[in-house]
Amino acid sequence: MIKCEHPQHKTKPKYICKESDGCSERRNPGVQHEWMENGDVSLYDDTRAGVLMVFFRELKAADAGTYRCGVNVSHYTESFTELQLNVKHDAKYPKSVTESAHLGEEVNITCQIPEEHEVHFCKEDDNNICQNISSSKVTQMNGSSERNEERVFTVIISNVSVRDAGVYWCGAETRDTYLTFISLNTKVQLNFT
Repeated sequence: MIKCEHPQHKTKPKYICKESDGCSERRNPGVQHEWMENGDVSLYDDTRAGVLMVFFRELKAADAGTYRCGVNVSHYTESFTELQLNVKHDAKYPKSVTESAHLGEEVNITCQIPEEHEVHFCKEDDNNICQNISSSKVTQMNGSSERNEERVFTVIISNVSVRDAGVYWCGAETRDTYLTFISLNTKVQLNFT
């Protein structure tokens, strides 16, 4: 996921495009405050925060390249930030894990990330969009998130209920001035036994 911030142009239409394609296909949500699918990409224009969220599903090598994340300031003017998207698989991180739990018990979900990044943990919603649940700064679920030198963190979900079942993702978050990159590297399927 990529978050492009345009705080000075919160309500203006935002877009993302690939420069190697000459930016011929500008993807924009078309609506505000609602996830919109555009091929294998989902987009969300948050005008309250001035942020365009771009969620790539099933990244492929062909998705790599230079992108523009921009905003149409006026009919003749735009403002954009260039970003480089690299697609690579790191074999030291498992792609998929299945965890089982009993209702009312506690489940520990353990993930690895590169040490220099912040932790990102999210759960897929009905639209297959990964909604933030916890980061190394904020915990929004019943549980805790820990980080240590071994680049491992554990999310503990206590008193597991039916609504906790589903697909979670572990990943790393990198921030720049107006860009946030979230790389989701491990899929965790939580089932009940």
